[in-house]
Amino acid sequence: MCCSLYFFPQLADLVRHISPSAPHLERTARLAAETPRQLANTHTLFSVVTTLILIWFAGPLGRLAQLIVPERRQETKEAGESHYLDESALTVPSLGLQRVCLELARLGDLVLAMFRSAQTEGVSGRQQDLQNLLVQGDKIDRLQAAILIYIGRLSEVEQTDDESRQMADFAQTAGNLEIIGDLTTNLISLGQQRLAEMIDTGQLGGKSTPQFVDTVARNLEQAVQTIRQPDAGTAEQAVAAKKGIEESAAAARDRFFERLNLADKKEMLSFRIATAMIEQFKQVANFARRIAEITKQW
Repeated sequence: MCCSLYFFPQLADLVRHISPSAPHLERTARLAAETPRQLANTHTLFSVVTTLILIWFAGPLGRLAQLIVPERRQETKEAGESHYLDESALTVPSLGLQRVCLELARLGDLVLAMFRSAQTEGVSGRQQDLQNLLVQGDKIDRLQAAILIYIGRLSEVEQTDDESRQMADFAQTAGNLEIIGDLTTNLISLGQQRLAEMIDTGQLGGKSTPQFVDTVARNLEQAVQTIRQPDAGTAEQAVAAKKGIEESAAAARDRFFERLNLADKKEMLSFRIATAMIEQFKQVANFARRIAEITKQW
């Protein structure tokens, strides 16, 4: 009993000693709950202030950046210069072939654009228009030569059988495009002869000639498309167009002959120029089909 009387007062003192710390625990818990919110508010305030400062000094900072790092002038390349034939890709045939394919697509676009201009300018264009087209022909020749030189350098690197075959296909495609460019140049020369003799070949053919020329243009467009996006179906369509193109050429030639006045020397000359143009168009379609035959295997 004496022991109990002794310890109870001690226990009471212990409780009185602990109880005053309860408010301290509440303050700690409140601080822990409020700290994240205060940090978020501080971060938001900092972001707003820095944004306002940057907006105010955006102009001066931009001018300072231009002074420190001057703008580089982008070199513009002419149509006849290569855009994709990268020297660093010569050490890896697969990368080099990808570059050649991109450049071949560009060459095809240039040839197609020149042909589409020549199909109208050759028949009704002015001298200056024809002369401008001849300049485009020179650019095509330069680009085709650059592609062949690049393929030659690429062939010196060890390659697989498939890569070697693809190089040969690319070289043949470049050659066919260059021939189409030359045929288009022949059309331009015939157009210059037409102007020199003051001949209107457009009146002889009627509707059959434009239809024939449009058919050839679509055939060439399909062939060029298969270079950029090889597709066996599109290539087969270009190849299968041979019969229709020959029939259209025959119809245009017959139409010329029906309207021909054999007693008029000027009309005879006009007939010769017109039939020569038809033959050039036929040859364009012939080499377009050769391109499609090659790309059909890609």
